[in-house]
Amino acid sequence: MEEVSFDIAMSEAAKAAKEALVRRLHKEPRVLAFLRDHQLDEAFIDTHSGMLKQWLDTLDHCGRCQGMAFCVHEPRGHYLDLTYDGILAYGLRACAHYNDERARLSHQRHYAVMDFAKQDLRIDLTTLDVSKESAEYKEVYSALIAHLLQEKKERGFYLAGPPGVGKSYLCIGICNYFARKGLRVAFVNVPHLISSLKLLFSDSEAMEEKLARISDADVAVFDDIGGESMTAWSRDEVLLTLLDARMNHHRLTYFTSNYTMDELQARFALANGRHKEAVAALRVLERVKALSVEKKLKGRSRR
Repeated sequence: MEEVSFDIAMSEAAKAAKEALVRRLHKEPRVLAFLRDHQLDEAFIDTHSGMLKQWLDTLDHCGRCQGMAFCVHEPRGHYLDLTYDGILAYGLRACAHYNDERARLSHQRHYAVMDFAKQDLRIDLTTLDVSKESAEYKEVYSALIAHLLQEKKERGFYLAGPPGVGKSYLCIGICNYFARKGLRVAFVNVPHLISSLKLLFSDSEAMEEKLARISDADVAVFDDIGGESMTAWSRDEVLLTLLDARMNHHRLTYFTSNYTMDELQARFALANGRHKEAVAALRVLERVKALSVEKKLKGRSRR
């Protein structure tokens, strides 16, 4: 029986294109370097021209890339690189942008709690451009920078202001600053904390572990305090306990709120919407004031 051949004859145009490609590959420095590194002769080019071309196209594309945000590969920050161990194959390799990104975000490992988007790990207060901000915003920003540069810090800040003016942004920057120095930090969104703790009522061990991560952190931010569902439990069993522990251990603490300290005290006094509990509210506010200095933030909304 006559053997069946599956060879498909190449058109003259296809042959010419392949010959031109092979000639180009024989002159390509990256291909020649690959051959030297793996002790291969130039005949290798003729039989693997297609893979070599795809490899070069990938390298050229990545060479024009402006950063991780522009990466078109999957997984992001990786590209197909050639490997050779008797057989030519593709392998995933992390690009320089990916490695730089990992280095810039390496301080994430110092977060005990991180209630914000991972992309905000890039926020760096020391390089923040405030030239177009309001005079009030610049004043608060300058105070924060001066505070961070102080060798000894007695108290943090309580940033009060309307939604969207950048209170949380600045405090994320504060957390990043200390995390980059290797301190254990916690950025805690208070409404989210209270909601998550309610789900742990039946698991006291998990609840205690979650609260310990906050109370034991070297630096903590209580973001949007006053924005939580106000109850005697959230005020007395959660916030008072956490703030008392941080105050007694002299741990640096910051706050953001849509309310001034006086307004926050009034909200705490009306927990559960019942009669005023002035003494209970005052106990919490005494801790807040012992831990922080109030600064009112004004400026354009960023939302």
